Amino acid sequence: MATVLALDIGTRKTGIAISRDGINVPVSLPTFHGTFAECVLHVVSLCTQHQPRIVVVGMPFLLGGKKGEQAYFVERCIQKLKTALADTEISIDTIDERFSSNEKIYDNDASAAISLLTLYLERNNVA
Repeated sequence: MATVLALDIGTRKTGIAISRDGINVPVSLPTFHGTFAECVLHVVSLCTQHQPRIVVVGMPFLLGGKKGEQAYFVERCIQKLKTALADTEISIDTIDERFSSNEKIYDNDASAAISLLTLYLERNNVA
């Protein structure tokens, strides 16, 4: 199993989780607080440190499945991430946030990232 990094992108903060190579248990990393431009630099640093093969990003579709303002924001963020990671072999994938259960642990953003990553791993037969 490859290392997978999950992002729950928000306008002010981003929840982050990781599933390390050989371990099927998502673990939260500290929630990032700041602009998305700063977050891109942080994610690039995390990618250098943890060497994920995949970065999975939660896509916040509206309940009816259409894109709202937040989904368009996340799409723009994904494009910036793709540009920043263009010289790597890291792929970026998305997962529909509507189907992730967001159990409240201690940090809503980290909890959301863990839920996204768990769902991604299950759907891709990684877990």
